Amino acid sequence: MKHIQYPIRMLCMAALLLLAGCDRDGVDDVEFDVEIQNRADDIRVGDEVTFLFSGNAQYIAFFSGENGNSYANIERDSVALSSLQMSCTVKQQYTDKEYRLKEMIHAYISRDFSGIYDLEHLQQATWTKISGQEYNRLTVPLTENSPTEEVSSTIDLMDYKGTPFYVAFQYNAPKRTDVPASSGNGRYVVAPRVDVNPIALQKVTVEGETVVWDNASTDWGFQVLHEKTTGTSNYSVNDGGLLFQPQQGKEHTDEDVIVWMVSRLIRPWEVEPDRGTAIKSTDAYLPAYSHVYSKPGTYQVTFVATNATLWDSDRTVKQLTITVKE
Repeated sequence: MKHIQYPIRMLCMAALLLLAGCDRDGVDDVEFDVEIQNRADDIRVGDEVTFLFSGNAQYIAFFSGENGNSYANIERDSVALSSLQMSCTVKQQYTDKEYRLKEMIHAYISRDFSGIYDLEHLQQATWTKISGQEYNRLTVPLTENSPTEEVSSTIDLMDYKGTPFYVAFQYNAPKRTDVPASSGNGRYVVAPRVDVNPIALQKVTVEGETVVWDNASTDWGFQVLHEKTTGTSNYSVNDGGLLFQPQQGKEHTDEDVIVWMVSRLIRPWEVEPDRGTAIKSTDAYLPAYSHVYSKPGTYQVTFVATNATLWDSDRTVKQLTITVKE
């Protein structure tokens, strides 16, 4: 047994020495440079601006300098605002005489909703109406002359620029006094369908940058609350907007239909940090990269070049200033 243990012990020691000799901190220093192939004094909107690379960078990230893609904003999470507007398009369909000239959809804003999405806390909050036919209200359909109407509008929310708030849409269809026996000839046996799509919050920073939140699911975070309804499947939130579609049944003959969709807490000054575009990974060969600018202006273009192992990394940043003409 002793003759077996000794070689094994030696092998283990050799393996430990080998591992200790591995330089976990070893990473090649980044050697990276970039130049513009185009004539710097003749870059115009719509041109392909081509950047030529040299060096040994394993990874390259690109910041065009445009809104939302600026290296200067990689740690920014808030902005000062010069404008704050909310806009939406509301389409109402399948409206018979029972619901003509009635507002079926209402928009509200609240500073004191608790963020607990149930009816008790919804009703405890103060909700200020921001829809209707008055000035600086979100316009909603009245379907005076047709069963289908679509309206778009924008309102100013600068009074709320410095305070968190929630936005809610309430669908409210009173019970019918007259229920058609069947649909057809302009009659419908269900309450109208309403789509709020798209819905957007547009902010303009004091530096003139425009930021738009227009995804009802991820940006707005709407959640559905059923106040009075027996059917729930046709009230939904998707990336594009909100759907309120009552279904045929008891709820359309002898009770009101009231359904809410309430946003997440909106802090209007918040913004996502800018993210670069990853254009090269370690297994790709990339001697050049092209980008097209859609607006004239002066842009600070940034490339972040990195070499990395599991234990260490080396990085360099190269910046160029270009002017894009009309």
